Amino acid sequence: MFKATSAALIYVMYCSGTMSNRHHTPLLLKESSRRMQQTRLQHATWLGNTSSLLMISENDIYLKMGPAVEEIRLTDTGVPGVIYNGVPDWLYQEEVLPKPQATWPSPDGTHILYATFNDTRVSALEFPWFGTQPGQDGTGSSSLGVSKSFPPSRSIRYPRPGSPNPEVELWIVELGNVNSMNYSGIGNVTLPAKTKLKPPPSLDGQDYYLTSAGWVGDDASQITVVWMTRMQNLSLVSACRAPTWECEETHSERAPEGLWLDAQPHPLFAPDGDSFLLLATVQEGDKEHFTHIKHVTLTQQRIAVLSHGRYEVSEILAWDTKAHLVYYLGTREKRPGQRHLYVVRDPIADDPRHFEPLCVTCDLGEVLWSSRQVPLPQGWRAQVQLFLPPSWREELRDAAFPVLVEVNGRPGSEAITDKFRIDWGTYMSSHNDVVYVRLDVRGARGQGKKDLFRKIGGVEVQDQLTVLKHLLKTHKYLDVTRVGVWGWGYGGYVTAMVLGNQENVFKCGVAVNPIADWMYYNSAFTERILGAPAENYKGYVEADLTQRARLVPSHSLYLLHGLADLTAPYTHGVAFAKALSEAGVIFRYQSYADEDHALTGVLEHAYRSMEDFLAECLALDAS
Repeated sequence: MFKATSAALIYVMYCSGTMSNRHHTPLLLKESSRRMQQTRLQHATWLGNTSSLLMISENDIYLKMGPAVEEIRLTDTGVPGVIYNGVPDWLYQEEVLPKPQATWPSPDGTHILYATFNDTRVSALEFPWFGTQPGQDGTGSSSLGVSKSFPPSRSIRYPRPGSPNPEVELWIVELGNVNSMNYSGIGNVTLPAKTKLKPPPSLDGQDYYLTSAGWVGDDASQITVVWMTRMQNLSLVSACRAPTWECEETHSERAPEGLWLDAQPHPLFAPDGDSFLLLATVQEGDKEHFTHIKHVTLTQQRIAVLSHGRYEVSEILAWDTKAHLVYYLGTREKRPGQRHLYVVRDPIADDPRHFEPLCVTCDLGEVLWSSRQVPLPQGWRAQVQLFLPPSWREELRDAAFPVLVEVNGRPGSEAITDKFRIDWGTYMSSHNDVVYVRLDVRGARGQGKKDLFRKIGGVEVQDQLTVLKHLLKTHKYLDVTRVGVWGWGYGGYVTAMVLGNQENVFKCGVAVNPIADWMYYNSAFTERILGAPAENYKGYVEADLTQRARLVPSHSLYLLHGLADLTAPYTHGVAFAKALSEAGVIFRYQSYADEDHALTGVLEHAYRSMEDFLAECLALDAS
C-alpha cells in the first residue's frame, strides 16, 4: 500500500538440509486471519545470529524458532491502518525512517527492540479506488445481471501540518523464557516480558520523532536511540542500559539559527561503546553549513569534528578502531554531484600530529564531459548539466534547438550527479533534438538551505529563472522561443510556480503530481521547512500554488495526477485545477485512477502524453 512496501509484501520459506537434499517449508501463521496458501508478511528477518525467524503480519510480530515449530505471537495490539508493531506507519516510512521496518533484534538473539506507531488520533485521507469493476476490464462489456455500484474509497491516516501526529513507543522484549523452550512446542509458554523505553526527560510534554535505534556491542546490555523534536530543530542521542532500560541523554544536536535538522543515519559506535561517530551540521565560514563527521567520547564528554570544508559528507563507510581510521564518502568542493572516498584519523590515535582528511579518489583523472556553473546570490553557484542532441555541432552556431528543463527544487535533493543513467531526458534529447537541462540551485544538497527556511517557493523558483535566462543569453544555440519545463512532485510544484511568475521565460510546462497547498501536505516535511501553521501562516499562504493559478498563461500547462497518490494526494491536483478553472485558464489535465506517486502502471502512457504535449508546444522534430 505504501510507496516503499508495495513491493515488500513477501512470502517466506525455510530452506534446510544439505545442498543435495534440500527441504523447503512454507511459513504459515496459524493465527493469521488470511485464508491463503501462504502467509503474507510485511517484514521478516533472522533473530540476531540465531536460526529463529522474526516475522510481521497484519501489524503484529511473530517469532518462529524453527520450520516445524508453531510460531509465538509477541504482540496482539496491531490494527491494520491504525496501530503498527515493528513496521512504520505511512508518515514514518515516507519521511523519517530510512527503511520500512522498525524491529532491531539483539546480535545474540536474546532481546528484540521494536517500535509501535499509533495513528488513532491522526486524521484520515480518503481517495477513490476503482479496481477492476464489471465492464472495466478493457473489453467495454459487462456480464448481464451483474449490478453496478459506485467504486469504493480507500483511506489512510495522513497527518497534516498542525494536526495530531502518530504516537511512537519503543518496547524491548526479553526472550529468555522463549529461547528455553524445546522444539516440540509442547507445554504452557509464558509470553516474554516487555519493557517500555521512555525518551529523555528533556522531551517530556513535547511531540517528537523516533529517527533511529540500534544495539551497542555484541551483547544485549545497551541500546542507543535517537529522538528529534517535532519542529526538527533538536536531536537527542540517548543510551538505554539493562536491566532497567532507562534512557539517559548522552549527546544533543541543535539546529543553527535559521536552519532545520535532517534525520541522519544511526551513530556508529566503537566496540567498547564509549565513543561514536555521527553526521551533523557544522558551520564553515561565517554563514555556511555543511554535513560533517563528529566524534563523541562519552566518558570524557569530548566532541571533535573530523571532517571539514565546503563539501558534504554523505556516508560513513567504516571505522577501523584498531588503526584509528575513518573512511567516508563525500562530495568535492564546488562539485556537489561527485562522490569521493576519504580517510581521516580519529582523535583517539596516540599521535600528537593533526591529520587532515585525505581524499583517496580526487586525483584519479578528469571525466570526458563537463558541467557548468552559474553564479547565484550570496556566493552560491548553480550546478548545470546540458544534454546536447546528436545533431548538435559546435560549428553550427546559428542553429537553434528547443530546450526542455527538468526541475526539482526539493530541499536536499540532487539532480546533477556523475552517475551514469539513461532516462526520459536521454530519450528526449536523442529522439527529439532537444537540449535537455538539469539544475541544482539553492536548497539542493550542498547548495545551502538557509534561504528556504520558513519560505517555500521563493529562491528555489527564482534561481531556476535566473539560471535559464543566463543560459539563453550566453548560448546562442538555445531557442529562446521554444523553452519548456517539467517536474514531478516538488518539481511539479516548481514547474507550475515558474509558469505563473509573469517573466515569460518558459513557453509551456508539465507538472506531474504537484503539491499545491502546503496545509494539506504531510506534517513531517512541511513543518521541517515552514514550521507550524500557527507560527508561520504567512509562509503557508505565500507558498500556496493555487494563489498563482490566475497568472499561468492559457495553453501553457499540462497537469497530471494519480488519484491514489499518497506522497502528494490527488486533492492537490484537484485544488490547483479548480483554481485554474475559476481563473479562466485553459489547460490540459490527466488523472490516473488507482495510481500512486510513481504512476508505475501507466508510465508509458504518461510519458507518451507528455511528449505529445511538448511536441506541439515546442514544435519538436522527432528523429
